[in-house]
Amino acid sequence: MVRIQRVLCPVDFFAASDAALLYATSVARNYDAGLHIVHVIPPVTSVFTSAEQTGETVKAADEESQTRLANMVRDAKKSGVTADSEVRFGEIDQEIVNSIDEQQADLVVAGTHGRRGFQHWLMGSVCERLLRRVSIPILTVANARAEADIDNVKHVLVATDLSDGNSEVGAWSVSLADKYDADITLLHVTDFVRGGVPPLYHDSLIHGIEAEMRKLLPSDASEKCNIATRVEFGVPFHVILSTAEQENFDLIVLGTHGKSALERTLLGSTAERVLRGASMPILAIPPKLQWRSREIVARAGVERRLSGSEV
Repeated sequence: MVRIQRVLCPVDFFAASDAALLYATSVARNYDAGLHIVHVIPPVTSVFTSAEQTGETVKAADEESQTRLANMVRDAKKSGVTADSEVRFGEIDQEIVNSIDEQQADLVVAGTHGRRGFQHWLMGSVCERLLRRVSIPILTVANARAEADIDNVKHVLVATDLSDGNSEVGAWSVSLADKYDADITLLHVTDFVRGGVPPLYHDSLIHGIEAEMRKLLPSDASEKCNIATRVEFGVPFHVILSTAEQENFDLIVLGTHGKSALERTLLGSTAERVLRGASMPILAIPPKLQWRSREIVARAGVERRLSGSEV
């Protein structure tokens, strides 16, 4: 069961983060979750300015950011969402990670810059490091969707390689489809057969893979949304991107793999290339084991504070 109690949305006041905020607000509203909006002011260093001038620059940036965030919070509250905000100072990706931990967020929604969002997302390489470090799902929203709203998401493409952890991908996909009255298409792309599949084995292979895909979904999935399954042959990221673009899917959901929650790699090269190449929103979901580890660490920190062992 998917439970979202806290949505975190980092903003940099460009159009892409405005689009992301629309999605974050909608998710928070539909899941009755709180929304936390965060803006990070990076260190100001220059050999041409004095410490006093630097301080004035930071103060002005802080005041302007607080005003903009207050307007964002006001708009979110008008739509029926409980929202708050903060301005942080420091390295952008690290401060976002710190805010995620402090807020105990369940989902991050962030904007991507450019038509091929991931390449220019959230001030360049910041988001790439963020995806490798954050242990909760991240929904990326491309700048091309600046006028869109997640309430318009009606067709969800769920890309799966049938590996461990994909049941979480299925759970999140069904949950979103249920909330937004959307249809799901489960897609598995296999490239292990280059010369084609003999007709004698083709149907049984396809049926077997489709059966395995459906096992990734919650038992009541068919009661909550319409579900289709597809098996394609080819290079996975090419097929996923072309299918999503040509058939006008509104959202791609896929899983990530990795050795640790701090510095994991993405799902082979497939997820990374899909993230870099897609123009529609993408929900990237890490293995649940990483969430569990994070919850244990967070709980231990609370217990130390309550016992007085942590100052």
